Amino acid sequence: MKTITRFADLCWEGLTLQHISDKRIVIPYLLFIAMTLLFELFLLVLIGITSFIFYIHGYQPSLGYIVSGPVVLCMFLLTIPILKAVLKQRKIAY
Repeated sequence: MKTITRFADLCWEGLTLQHISDKRIVIPYLLFIAMTLLFELFLLVLIGITSFIFYIHGYQPSLGYIVSGPVVLCMFLLTIPILKAVLKQRKIAY
């Protein structure tokens, strides 16, 4: 169990750039995370609209489509804390 916890900590440190201080890396990474957040929001809206259209027309979507909704939602919910942690750590938000 310690191995999994250590691996999760290393992943979090990598995603939040805890050991990186060069602004030439941090600024593009922040832009990438912000664009990722916007794209995931777009995908969530698109999935919601298409689900509504599928419901109206009585179409049964495939399993891949049904699974994609929760996957995109989880990615969206994980991107928000990453963005907050990087902004807080770099004190850019203040």
